[in-house]
Amino acid sequence: NIGWGATSHYRLAVDTKAPVPFDVVSSESETSDNPTPTFSFKTSDALSGLREYRLRIDNENWTMIPLKDFKGSYRLPNQNPGKHRLIIQAVDQAGNSIENSVDYEILPIASPTFTFVTDTLFSEESKGLTVKGTALPSTEILLSLKRGNAMVASSVIPVDAQGNWEFTFGDPLRNGSYAASIQSKDARGALSLIVNSSEIQVAGKYTNIIILSFIVLIGALIGGWWFYKTRRERASLRLDI
Repeated sequence: NIGWGATSHYRLAVDTKAPVPFDVVSSESETSDNPTPTFSFKTSDALSGLREYRLRIDNENWTMIPLKDFKGSYRLPNQNPGKHRLIIQAVDQAGNSIENSVDYEILPIASPTFTFVTDTLFSEESKGLTVKGTALPSTEILLSLKRGNAMVASSVIPVDAQGNWEFTFGDPLRNGSYAASIQSKDARGALSLIVNSSEIQVAGKYTNIIILSFIVLIGALIGGWWFYKTRRERASLRLDI
């Protein structure tokens, strides 16, 4: 109502430049049996400023780390033994990003061993499937029982100070072929390679008797038929004479 004011000017700036390149440095050797390695990295963005970091291990989903929560390093969650790749992206407020990656390897701890496995078991028996073995003292055994590819049961078993462990599956099992697998885990969460048992057969208590009886019956039938045929042929010869 008092007319136009003075002309003003405002500069519109669009950030199209990615953050500054950065290095990813391991706090220890990039080949280690530490299941939770720590990596350090840091960068900056002169225009719009950094917003967050993103991390990805192998083909897993991205993990977002807001800038306010980042202290210059990041400790990875428990990793399985093997070779891995860590990819890190730095993202600025305008959505521009730059990334770097590093390869690292988690070495397995010593593998456990089986010293005894119940290889044959009757499904009607009250006693369960027993497994025994040795491992690094004061660790624990991750034990699983599978029928084919189907998981039947699993348990975590402590290893004593002498390095011995033992477990018995109390639940009854159906007839079929099974296999047990074991893996050591220490207090840090470091894992060993998986060790599989030999094949475990579970059958009905009277299955073998039934099969044997069936074979005997078939044999008796064949023998009776052969005896009858032979006797008939002999009788035919006597009549011809």
